[in-house]
Order: sequence, then structure tokens, then C-alpha cells
Amino acid sequence: MSKTLLFLTVFSLGYVMNDILRENNINLVGAVYAEVDGMNYMDLRIDRDFRIAVEYLVEDCSVEGGYVDDGYVYGASISC
Repeated sequence: MSKTLLFLTVFSLGYVMNDILRENNINLVGAVYAEVDGMNYMDLRIDRDFRIAVEYLVEDCSVEGGYVDDGYVYGASISC
């Protein structure tokens, strides 16, 4: 019972801290910009060699479809 209460307390505090940080425009993780060999993220998405290299590095996973909007990936199917 006490472990469950502790988990719920920590989980709730995480949500509260997230709301406080967001309200004050504080980002714990800075913006990330993809650029390899002068190519931006749109160029990298269509570069076949880059996609093959990433799939190899991520334990032979494959990424199908999806799109990036405002820094988020939507509708992608990742299988490993």
C-alpha cells in the first residue's frame, strides 16, 4: 500500500512540476536542430543512405510513414 501511495505522490508531483515549468516558459531540454552534412531534417527524411544508417544503428528497426510538424513526429510506424 505504501509503495502505491509513494508512486502516486511522485507521479502527481511530476505533473505539477511540468505545469509550473510550462507556465513559466522554462524548458529543461533545449531545442534540437537536425543538420548533417548541410542537410536539414526535411532533406534527411528523404535521404536513403541516412535512413538506412539510422535503421542500422537503432538495432535494425524500420520507420514507415509519418510526418514531422512543429518538432513532433506524427503517424509514424516504428518496428524493431
